[in-house]
Amino acid sequence: MSKTWQEVEQIMQDEISRITVSPPDEILKMFKYHIIESGMGQAGQHYNGYPFIHGGMRMLGYYIIPNIYRMADSDLFTMEHMRWHIKKIKIETEFLGYCGLHTQELFGDYLIELSDQLEDKFIFRDLLGTYALYLEIVNSWIQHFYPWSVGCVNLRKSPEELKELAAAINRAYPA
Repeated sequence: MSKTWQEVEQIMQDEISRITVSPPDEILKMFKYHIIESGMGQAGQHYNGYPFIHGGMRMLGYYIIPNIYRMADSDLFTMEHMRWHIKKIKIETEFLGYCGLHTQELFGDYLIELSDQLEDKFIFRDLLGTYALYLEIVNSWIQHFYPWSVGCVNLRKSPEELKELAAAINRAYPA
């Protein structure tokens, strides 16, 4: 790979510009056309993988990367600490890549590699900020295309329905 931090920053910025107004092809493939290359899912379904994809992106983009980003602002943490933490994202980025989000995995790999080359934690922080923005935009597209209405087949029971259910159980199985 061997890209400079400036090249990686530009690659991520270009992708951010591209996906800000149009969804990434990876999202369209999964959420609009229901194609998951890895075959992830159960019993021929694609839906049951979506909560994992959504949850993984949310965790990475809203919790993990921003927390590593904030480490740069503290005297308690050095670039060595940030380096150690960024390498732990591979577990999540690799899983999301398996799900079909290959670009976020590539960008994560760039950051992991660059972490060994950079000594300036503030430059690294800025790269993390760009990556976080990319992840947030992708996650917004996931939320846009997510089949939220699928849950309508299993609606919450009202208190009245629960009372009716309890009465039916008591009739069927008297004490």
